[in-house]
Amino acid sequence: MPHHDAQVTSPPAGLPPGTKRVVTFDTNAYRNLNRNKVRDLRQREREAGVFALANPIVIQELAAHVADEQDKDYRHCVSALAKLAEHTWSPHHPETGLCLLPDSQTTVCRRLFHVIPEYKPEIIQGLAMLARRIKELAPTISDPVVLLNCKLCAAFVKSQESKFHDRINQLLALVHAATVEEWVVLLAELAAKEHAATIRHTLLDAEVMIKARTLMEIFPSPLRLIATLLYNEQVNPAGSKRQSWGNFFWDYCVCFNAGVLNKIEDAPVYLVSGDRDVLKAAVEVNCADRVVSLPEHMKSVGLN
Repeated sequence: MPHHDAQVTSPPAGLPPGTKRVVTFDTNAYRNLNRNKVRDLRQREREAGVFALANPIVIQELAAHVADEQDKDYRHCVSALAKLAEHTWSPHHPETGLCLLPDSQTTVCRRLFHVIPEYKPEIIQGLAMLARRIKELAPTISDPVVLLNCKLCAAFVKSQESKFHDRINQLLALVHAATVEEWVVLLAELAAKEHAATIRHTLLDAEVMIKARTLMEIFPSPLRLIATLLYNEQVNPAGSKRQSWGNFFWDYCVCFNAGVLNKIEDAPVYLVSGDRDVLKAAVEVNCADRVVSLPEHMKSVGLN
């Protein structure tokens, strides 16, 4: 059964007193962050009333590249996970040491339906512990238990990317939208139905567009991101980004944490991104104040 949303509005121990805003970094932001500045950044953030939370999706995406030492991104992703764990560390979470953000499904279902889908907290906690352990073992990961869990992440990531790839192909084959905006509407309707199904709720035809409008109003960035991908693939197949479609899926998921009304307690949530497409989408839908680049965020807390 769905759960009441009060369980996921804040981290287990709550936000520190005086928190003015919450930030979460995407994969590229952690890869681009200077390892030597992580502790200083965390200190500067908290002095400024900024609290960083780790996104479980980002942990999974990075851990998938740690499963195989021959992966070309192995070294960068080990380092990025170590930075994530250091950045989101908190003494109030002794089991994992990390503070976590709800995932995109939880965020959207809570906003649209005021309930959250069934989920297994031990999986999320397991991801936090995995990131912490990788930080302890970096730069070379040889622990068989850690590697096994990274392989599980890799299998999950591959499965999700394959499903997304199939969905994009299906949409391109069945739909012709004249503008990016038409794709946005279609994607919002599909997202409303999919999230309703997650909590086993069937939307009436009259409800679909109501929920779709809510998605377009509160979460414009992820919809714009994928709508632009679909439109560009449709009008310029010669310039296809097919090889990076999988990355677009994770960017899409992470962008839902930067909804224009998204808050934890009274603190608004911001996405710090190192991805040009994500930042461009945010600008195009007037959501740039909730999606910022890493240099902009560093400057905002007095760290260049």
